Amino acid sequence: MIASSTSTCGFLLKLLRLQHSTFANFGFDFTDSQQQLNKAARKFVADEVMPVAAKYDKNGEFPWDVLKKAHANGFMNTTIPSSCGGLELDMVTNVLIHERFGYGCTGITTAMLANILAETPLILAASSEIKKNI
Repeated sequence: MIASSTSTCGFLLKLLRLQHSTFANFGFDFTDSQQQLNKAARKFVADEVMPVAAKYDKNGEFPWDVLKKAHANGFMNTTIPSSCGGLELDMVTNVLIHERFGYGCTGITTAMLANILAETPLILAASSEIKKNI
């Protein structure tokens, strides 16, 4: 019983040391590429989203022109894996981009993010031939 307790304590100590070393280098600073994407998203939102947000809120039309520009600038479908031809951006980078867009217009941001609902089943279950065309 004592040996079991000692080995459990040893395991827990090793686990705690591993966790400490894993988080010792953890920081809250954004990478250079995250900062560049954040700056680009902020500029895009200021130039393309905010000037037309009220118009789309008022008339209820789907913002195709804004979404096409967002897609052309790499702000849409950012979660698609690189194996399917996507950017496969990490979650923090995605949140940075979508927070900027949400500041400009939550409706347009929702339209952008709705693609995830369609792409996820394809990524998970489509044949490799179909995945080439995502």
